[in-house]
Amino acid sequence: MFSGKEDFVNLCDTPCFDQCFSGWNYSKEIKEIIGLMKYKGYTALCEYAGAMLGESLQKELRSSEIIMPVPLHTRRKRERTYNQSWYIAKGVTIHNPHLTLLKCIRRVRYTEPQAMLTGRDRQNNVRDAFTAGKPDCISGRNIVLVDDVVTTGATIQNCSGVLKAAGADKVTCISIARPYK
Repeated sequence: MFSGKEDFVNLCDTPCFDQCFSGWNYSKEIKEIIGLMKYKGYTALCEYAGAMLGESLQKELRSSEIIMPVPLHTRRKRERTYNQSWYIAKGVTIHNPHLTLLKCIRRVRYTEPQAMLTGRDRQNNVRDAFTAGKPDCISGRNIVLVDDVVTTGATIQNCSGVLKAAGADKVTCISIARPYK
């Protein structure tokens, strides 16, 4: 499913990302699957879902060079022991071997889980939470940013803003799911 920039009405600013694609509608069943991926250690399921997503988006990702997950804060990574978005991104590369999987941005501020917040609170929660960890791998590149779920777009907006400020030419965001009406 493609989301145009006009689909992100809750963002305070014009979206920094160029495109956003999601594989599935955020239904009750998909919510349960994402819960397994995110909190129960089902990393193979993350890779499998990523591979399915990557296969369906081969045409859209053809011009991209770098793929990177939305980063977790070190504290949250210690709690979970893994970043589900990294495994999803790894799965995407199965059908898109031209993409180089890198970690070029960092989450520098611990934030509350977005699922507990609404609209503007999500934007304020992640504002200034990310920084370019490796600007040299970003400048002049077409980048795919991967997250598990895109809801209001606050997280991908902030990550994309950091990527664009570091010189990224294009940012395409992809996720397993997004709520559609």
